[in-house]
Amino acid sequence: MNIWSAPLSGWMPLVGLLLGPLLARWVQLAPLWMHMRWAGPDDGPDPHPPSWSIRGVIFMVLSTAALWGVCGQLWVGTAAPAWAVFGTGLWLLACIDARSGWLPDVFTLGLLAMGLCAAALQVHTTGLSDAALGAVLGHGVLWCTARLFKALSGREGLGGGDPKMLAAIGAWMGWAALAPVLLVASVSGVLVAAAMQGLGHWPKQQAFAFGPFLALAVPIVGAVGPHTFVVFLPV
Repeated sequence: MNIWSAPLSGWMPLVGLLLGPLLARWVQLAPLWMHMRWAGPDDGPDPHPPSWSIRGVIFMVLSTAALWGVCGQLWVGTAAPAWAVFGTGLWLLACIDARSGWLPDVFTLGLLAMGLCAAALQVHTTGLSDAALGAVLGHGVLWCTARLFKALSGREGLGGGDPKMLAAIGAWMGWAALAPVLLVASVSGVLVAAAMQGLGHWPKQQAFAFGPFLALAVPIVGAVGPHTFVVFLPV
């Protein structure tokens, strides 16, 4: 039996089960990494890693296993594990950003490099030229947006990790998916932020993690197709 042609054989969900505890540990350590990276001399010693409940670990394990299982049923051949790796990277970044407000370069740039390698090796449908252009445009669009916002408002609007995360998305999905991903992420982010502020759960001046919304937009755009959003975008 060819393992690539047997998506229901169970090996892909098993990989997800094995990866789940590792992802949960990385999410747990993210605030500590953030403190070590950004803390100044007056911020005191490094804090102990925050506790992670057993329910959190179980959630990460089951969600990662489900992600790999779904990818195993939607794709065949090398595309199945390739897209599962991409999805796992997005899921990890979304959880870290939601928990600590940080997108570590080791994961964003690592996912970007894997996307370009996957395109070069032709393990899925995105060609290398589309992947390379997607990476450049993905980073450039959000980087310029962040710089423009800071110049006009004097405040940071986006973290340095968001352009790198969008660059990774462009490397995997190609340049044509960038505008729809940004559209869905921006609209969903605005709606959630407005709802949370309306309920009094989020101060207006507090930073809002954008990474989870970028991650959420990817399967939505992937499911309906980038061209579906052309009616909402300038041509």
